[in-house]
Amino acid sequence: VPFAATIDFQTLVDGTVTLRERDSTTQIRLPKSDVPSLIFDFVHSRTTWEKAMSKYPVVTVDEDGNSNSAKAPGAKTVVKGTSRGKFSRPAEPI
Repeated sequence: VPFAATIDFQTLVDGTVTLRERDSTTQIRLPKSDVPSLIFDFVHSRTTWEKAMSKYPVVTVDEDGNSNSAKAPGAKTVVKGTSRGKFSRPAEPI
C-alpha cells in the first residue's frame, strides 16, 4: 500500500494523523479512527486518493518545515533544526 501515516504532536491535541500518498507526496489530515477504513477502501478500489483529498484537509509544508494545514485553536509548535533535519514540536511541554 503506497501510503504512510504519521502520528505527531498534533495527534495529541486533536486526535488526527497525517496520511501521505507515496507517488505524489501529497498529505491529508484526518481523524485517526478513519485511517483503517480509508486504507481498506483504497486497497479494495472503493475510493481514490483524489476523493480522499476532497473529503479531508490537504496539508502542505513550506521550505522551513512549517505546516500550513488547519490547526487546533491556540495550538503552537516550533520548528527545531538539527544535523538530522528539521522537526516540529509543541511550544509548550505536554
